[in-house]
Amino acid sequence: MEIEFTKVKFDNSDPGDPGYDPPAGYFNTLPYRTSRFRDDTVNNATAYIRASYGEDRLARSAITERGHLTSWILPELPNGLTKPTSEFVETSFYLDDIGELLEAAQYIQYSADVQLALTSYVKLGEPDVENDGVLNPLGQFLRGCPGEFKAVLQKMIPRLESIWDSHIALTRRMPFEEYKDYKMKTFNGRFFSKLILSSHDLDVSDIEIASVAHLIDSGSRTMVLTNDYYGFYQEFDEVFKSGDLNKLRNAICVLMRDYGYSEDEAFHILKQEILREEVQLLSEYKAWELSSTTKSDALQRFVALWILACGGLNYWTSFSPRYRTAVSTTKADRAQLTANCSHPVRTLLDYPPPQISQNEASSATQKEISLIVETKQAVTTNGQSNGDKNQGLETFARWTDFLVPLNNLPEDICTAPLEYIRSLSGKKTLPKFAAALNQWFKLPAPCMERLEEVIAIYCDAIMMLDDIEDYSELRRGRPAAHILYGPSQTFNSATYATVEVMKLLAQGERESLGVCLELEEFQRMFHGQALELYWRHHQRCPTIDEYITMIDGKSAGIFRLIYRLMEAEAKIELADSGLLRLMTLLARYFQIRDDYQNLADAKYASAKGFCDDLSEGKFSLPLIHFLNHSPAADRVRTLIFNRQAGSGLSFELKKWILSEMESAGSIEYVADILKSLHAEALRLFEGVEAKLGRNSRLKMMVIATHI
Repeated sequence: MEIEFTKVKFDNSDPGDPGYDPPAGYFNTLPYRTSRFRDDTVNNATAYIRASYGEDRLARSAITERGHLTSWILPELPNGLTKPTSEFVETSFYLDDIGELLEAAQYIQYSADVQLALTSYVKLGEPDVENDGVLNPLGQFLRGCPGEFKAVLQKMIPRLESIWDSHIALTRRMPFEEYKDYKMKTFNGRFFSKLILSSHDLDVSDIEIASVAHLIDSGSRTMVLTNDYYGFYQEFDEVFKSGDLNKLRNAICVLMRDYGYSEDEAFHILKQEILREEVQLLSEYKAWELSSTTKSDALQRFVALWILACGGLNYWTSFSPRYRTAVSTTKADRAQLTANCSHPVRTLLDYPPPQISQNEASSATQKEISLIVETKQAVTTNGQSNGDKNQGLETFARWTDFLVPLNNLPEDICTAPLEYIRSLSGKKTLPKFAAALNQWFKLPAPCMERLEEVIAIYCDAIMMLDDIEDYSELRRGRPAAHILYGPSQTFNSATYATVEVMKLLAQGERESLGVCLELEEFQRMFHGQALELYWRHHQRCPTIDEYITMIDGKSAGIFRLIYRLMEAEAKIELADSGLLRLMTLLARYFQIRDDYQNLADAKYASAKGFCDDLSEGKFSLPLIHFLNHSPAADRVRTLIFNRQAGSGLSFELKKWILSEMESAGSIEYVADILKSLHAEALRLFEGVEAKLGRNSRLKMMVIATHI
């Protein structure tokens, strides 16, 4: 399928690869373009590799005889950015190669160290890297990074988390279709999409990105499968030398080991799957392009560059030396995968069974494989088929119908608002926060999974209640739960969620303590929420001390609950570590930051609505400062609190109020408070680390919140 990006202008690249024919055996169909600056990119990358890593590193670099990877994944990159971008790609390849050598537990720590280095550099201006460690080259790159590329990284930071979380442990064998999704989610295709946005200065919102997620996923699948296709021999060679073939994560391996296909059959199937995924991507793009959906110029350009990046990476992969190094294993060695095929073998939809096993399979097995069962059931009413006439009348319930045994209650109606909230894309910050804390508590995985589920459900319940009490219309850019399901049903679902939390806590080793802690902190949360609702109803501006007390009840409760539950499960006390004090300060910081972003952050507005706190009549810290320091305080108070019932603040009025708050210095005041609190939090964090040990993952999360 031919694709022409007629609505996108190309200034720095040419279609295809001028001067080169596709390499022998090349079969991919996605379009690609080549940067006009490829020679300069190769020269710059070569010099960087030799200076930073030595001559031997060139064989594992992104450089080929045709050019550098950057010239195809980012063909429209301006010439001024090709040098630092190619150096960043080489640094990423180095980091990835180091990560491949690590066990799962080691990789988690390694990934956290990488993210900490990047986040601290962008937010604080200096990478937090141990100078004698394996990340020293990353630190050197960042310290020498030119200002224009630092700006690229700054735009990436809100999306950087989990970019290097690409080694999710493959703890079980899985069907081929499930494997494709697993590999897509763990592949650094996410990195390319974020790099495209940042390096081309494309102003595309998270909501717009979500609208083309299917295109990103389809493109990622083509890349991961192509990577598996060309990388199989080398990956097998490396794993074979380790003596544990179970470590091999490759589609060819899945087809041989779990489906019984020969090596040749597996390669043929994978090739067909790649071509099918590419056709699907192009078809989805054409449908999207022709749809009536609103598409900004920036979004259209991003999608075009994304598809070209997918095609460019697949093209580069087909001839890259990283996949062409000599291997010592043979076809007979690789045949061990089929010989060790799991039993019973899985069957692959749309493909015949393995040729080598067709003559060996029993007739019963073949019947089981080929049988297609199709069932059709008529809908029944009162136990009768709708096909029954019953003289055209429906039999009404008799008194004996009320003697039936106790029925199971359907859960779906009760849980619908909760499930809706859980379906909305979110950062899931607090479960991740708890996971990072576990660096110090060292709870076993099953315990952490349960606690993270507790925290997730707890947060969703609080959000549903908050949205009802604050009259919020949006949650994460989508209608709030009570808008769709009604306040009563949503309140009921939130209450049900708290019961679910108690049930989960009752499964812990110290179940009674866990439930008591949850109830205690839930009670404190209601006390804090009551203060905020009281001030709004009575239009009384709180003092700063009262505001802090409210935060310590409403917002800090979940932080304390996380700490206290983990401490209880771990059966240790960290009272002298300063960690609880740090948690309290972080809770205050996050609440004040939320107040600030509601008024000063455009991305926040897209998720919650423009200056939503003003519409709610919420006494946020910026408003408290303003009402105490501006001559326009009475006029603004009248606008916010003396509206007609049911009438909201218009966009224009909120803009005027915001300008008055800026003139009064209220926004700047809160920003200064946040910077000071963040610095104090980092100081406390270093004190906790001195007592409990380094925690890169948690430190990265704290640094990432710097405004």
